[in-house]
Amino acid sequence: MSELIIAGILVDILPVQSGISKSSGKEWKSQDFVVEQGGQYPKNASFTLFGDKVSYIEKFELGDELTVKFSVESRKFNDRYFTNLQAYSVIKLVNSMPQEHQSVQESESSVIQASSVKQQIMEQKANEPEPEEDDLPF
Repeated sequence: MSELIIAGILVDILPVQSGISKSSGKEWKSQDFVVEQGGQYPKNASFTLFGDKVSYIEKFELGDELTVKFSVESRKFNDRYFTNLQAYSVIKLVNSMPQEHQSVQESESSVIQASSVKQQIMEQKANEPEPEEDDLPF
C-alpha cells in the first residue's frame, strides 16, 4: 500500500482514552484529533494516535497547519465495518512548508494568520452544544 498523507488545519483534539486489554491484560491509550481540509466545501478527517504516539499531538494547538501520514484500517463488529485512520507521523507546517525551512519574517506572518484561525475555531467551539454520549463499544 502506498503512503497516505493529508494536509489541513487542526480543529479538535479529543481527550486521551485508556484502558486494559481484555486479551493481554496490558494497558493501552489512544487519542483522536481532527484535521480540516479547506476549500469551498471543507472536509474533516478524524485520526487516532495509539500507544506512545499519543505524545505526537501534545505540541500542537488548534489552528496549526499539519501534515499527517496515516494508514487505513477497517474491522468488523456486529456485521458492520468500522474504519480508523491510524496516524503515525504528524508534522507542523508554516505557509505550506515544513517549519524548519521558513525565514523568521515568514514565520511571524504565519503565526499571525494561525492565531486568527485559532480564534475563529475557539469561537465556533464555544457556540457548539455539548455532544451527547453514544453507546458504541470503542
